[in-house]
Amino acid sequence: MEPFRLCRSFLFSLAIIVLLGGSANRTATLQATPDDRTSPSALGFTNVTPDDPAGVAPPVIYTSGFNIGPSPQGPTKLHDMVYQVQDHVTVTHGRHEWKFGADLHWIQDNFNYDYYTNGSFDFGLYGIGPISGTFTGSSLSDFVGGFPDNYYQSSNAVYGIRTPAVWDGSSSARSTLIRLAPASNCNNSRTLVT
Repeated sequence: MEPFRLCRSFLFSLAIIVLLGGSANRTATLQATPDDRTSPSALGFTNVTPDDPAGVAPPVIYTSGFNIGPSPQGPTKLHDMVYQVQDHVTVTHGRHEWKFGADLHWIQDNFNYDYYTNGSFDFGLYGIGPISGTFTGSSLSDFVGGFPDNYYQSSNAVYGIRTPAVWDGSSSARSTLIRLAPASNCNNSRTLVT
């Protein structure tokens, strides 16, 4: 995580405080990396070409009795950015405090999502009635004979998601605040909304 925060307080009088701030946070993670890096062609699946060279793994095999192979999800590279801008005016009168302002957030998610990029073979999952294997009548016999009833493979998906989220305290959510800290600042301002 790479956080960045910039904050500035302006004191116009003992009763009026303006807080202006901005921040940016970035995280980069890699998840669901396959442990077994054996290529499908090394296992005899010569017609399977992995879509992502970073996520080469054996294909997943499903039967009505058992499943073998790694998780079909991965590797997934996540790059998340969160931007925030705040502007608040605090007015104090006696034992009361009013806070008006805006808090703007932008969320940017960029990620590569690998899902079934090495393929999957199904044996006997699409049989009709009491027949569990499509070709022999037994999913285990179909598996041993190499007769899949379905093959599925997907490509690496690149997503770029942008989400603005706005909270505008000046127009819709006015509230009276009870001060819990003796002074407002960027690091430890604690208030309770009543």
